[in-house]
Amino acid sequence: MKTVRTALAILKQFTHASPERGVTELSRALGLDKASVHRQLRALEAEGFVERGPERRYRLGFAAVRLASVRLAQSTLVDLAKPHMLDLWRSTGETVQLSTLDGDGALYLDILESAQPIRVASRVGDAGPLHCTAAGKVLLAHMEEARREAVLAGPLAALTPRTVTDPTRLRRELAAVRARGHAVDNEGFLAFLRVVAAPVRDASGAVVAALAVGGPSIRVSPAVLRGFVEPLTAAAERLSRDLGYTGAQPDPTVAASPAVRRSARRLSQ
Repeated sequence: MKTVRTALAILKQFTHASPERGVTELSRALGLDKASVHRQLRALEAEGFVERGPERRYRLGFAAVRLASVRLAQSTLVDLAKPHMLDLWRSTGETVQLSTLDGDGALYLDILESAQPIRVASRVGDAGPLHCTAAGKVLLAHMEEARREAVLAGPLAALTPRTVTDPTRLRRELAAVRARGHAVDNEGFLAFLRVVAAPVRDASGAVVAALAVGGPSIRVSPAVLRGFVEPLTAAAERLSRDLGYTGAQPDPTVAASPAVRRSARRLSQ
């Protein structure tokens, strides 16, 4: 832990006012001997978190930039999504969630809970499984094939009697998700929950998040859920445009065969 804290303390010394630092000044600022600072800098340099500039002074490397860009992109996404989530929340009266891929789960970035007295509670920072949540299936459907197959290889937990765990069935459903533009969770994650989700794309056309809306089955029947599809996909498309998506960048994972389109229509009913 001491080593980690020292490395982080060194990284924090690089600021807009002091973008480049030498070993001696870092040693003085942190109250550490120069040999310790030099060892830490060499380790950070090997991992790309710092690099040596002119006159053997150090500056932040691109590994640090990549990490910062991920966090900034999430902040921007949440900020841009908020008005569209509010519109969807007002039009449906149910809980609205924004999720993104995090490892093998769908991480909840933002949530607007239903004002109804009976609702399903979830928290920002929690993650749902990919194979049986609506948001997870959107993200899984648009994942690169090799990574998707690794997830489908399992194990896939059967959380309710309706959870689909057969990889062949899931492949068909995910192809349908890509074709129809939304995914449905009909009590596959929780026995009393129905949710529909749609993809959110960035300027490159890549799916970077899933927007979802749903609620308890006692209130959200399959027919009610189908009624959510139009406002949901409209909100997801508006958010995608805000992120720079023009519709001109085709998603190579979309299957457009007549058989897949027929399967999509059956699964959405």
